[in-house]
Amino acid sequence: MHVRHFVIVPVFLCILLSCNVDTGICVDYTDFPEPEKSFFTAILDNKTLSNLGFKLSNKAPAVIVSFDQRLTSWQGSELNSDSVIYLSRICMVYPAEIWDSKNIPINDVSPHDLIPLHDLAPPFVACRINGLDISDIRYPLVIEKRIRFEYKGTPKKQEIKKTDALKEYLEKKIEEARNTSAGGISANTVFRREERPVLCRIAAGGDVMLGRGAESIFLSEGAEGILGGTAKLVKEADLSLINLEGVISGRGEAAKKTYIFRFDPRVAPALKNAGFDAVLFANNHIFDYGLTGFLDSLMHLEKAGVGIVGAGRDIHAAASPFVADGLLFPVKVFGIANYGRERTGWDGLDYAADEKTPGMLHAGKRGAELIKKQLDKNSLNIIIFHGGIEYSDQPDKATRALYTDLVKSGADLVIGTHPHVEQGFEWVEGKPVFWSLGDYVFDEMDDTPGGDKGIFIVLHYSGKTLVHLDVYPLFMNGPRTEIMPDEQLARFYKLTRELAKRE
Repeated sequence: MHVRHFVIVPVFLCILLSCNVDTGICVDYTDFPEPEKSFFTAILDNKTLSNLGFKLSNKAPAVIVSFDQRLTSWQGSELNSDSVIYLSRICMVYPAEIWDSKNIPINDVSPHDLIPLHDLAPPFVACRINGLDISDIRYPLVIEKRIRFEYKGTPKKQEIKKTDALKEYLEKKIEEARNTSAGGISANTVFRREERPVLCRIAAGGDVMLGRGAESIFLSEGAEGILGGTAKLVKEADLSLINLEGVISGRGEAAKKTYIFRFDPRVAPALKNAGFDAVLFANNHIFDYGLTGFLDSLMHLEKAGVGIVGAGRDIHAAASPFVADGLLFPVKVFGIANYGRERTGWDGLDYAADEKTPGMLHAGKRGAELIKKQLDKNSLNIIIFHGGIEYSDQPDKATRALYTDLVKSGADLVIGTHPHVEQGFEWVEGKPVFWSLGDYVFDEMDDTPGGDKGIFIVLHYSGKTLVHLDVYPLFMNGPRTEIMPDEQLARFYKLTRELAKRE
């Protein structure tokens, strides 16, 4: 049965008013659904009815009181509220695993497939219905339960007075039940009054390297010229994050490495104008132009108002989170790296921050321990990680162990970078983990095994609950990034299913 048919036929109740006027209200709970039936049976017994001035009668009532349940939208809820008592209003969702979390037409939804939003939990997220997320005022899966009062004919003063007394009594009992429990009924299941949720949207891309022609496009054409369709997603998100691979400086001595990257200082305000709130700066390119280039980068990013995670002028600054302002709930973003010596001899541990030494936060040098001390159960704790094995489809054992340890310690979301290819998504201890987003902006990767592709993610949170997840497949067309058709996500979902099977 389709949702559009999901209504309960009103059931009428009749009680005779205990006055000389031959009118009343009829009471019959036979077809009330449970647990509402038990609740109203408990609070409207014969003694209570007598105290309110009512008595039972088989005569036709002057006032009809009916139970009503309907499926509506946030926009259509609580209409004609003067004539009803609202028992509950609950947002329902159609749960699915992430590879099935597509848009679903309302006519394809069965009531048996729905669950309350507050029951949504891993491994499920919510599907959009008719293209609408749960925060849209037109979202059509809002179930309301109500008690209606309807007069038969023109009401007399005595009828109005006694009906108002009954309304007042019922409203008092319902309010008590909302705050505690009544008649053995849980307030959350019967009298929950949800307001339209407002979602927090968190966007993230993987490795961003603005050399090889990308910088000039970014500075001359703006975010749209280099980021393609994701530019709008970055701007619209409440929090946008990337891993920045390279130095923002015109100074410093080039490191003896195979690949070194640095960008014009104008890139820093351009990142801010594009909508990026913070960057991971714990990676294998932040010292490409020595300490001078590294400190210049910190200065330019700070001056532009771009948050820095995973790097700083000492280890405590590197371990400090970026705290997002103006969001619906507290959000902290941490950054950390974990990789060893490269074939050139360059070793990330040599550039790890210490008590008086600038550098990156490295897991091999107390990095994880410092982050774990700051994880706050009252905040949404996000960790962006740089490490793992390049061009590998799966997370390595060390990376898996580190992520799992951080999640068990309180991390709510972990996002991986560095392998240059996307890896799968996984629920780790009930928390979302993206092992690697792959590349986001990175030219001259077409001769690598998948380095010219990646994914861009937008996560929609209600509190700490991940409600909707949007995954966009990316292709690096030279220095420019393009969103590809959803069919290009086949590899990402394949890897995700494989990870789900190993649990």
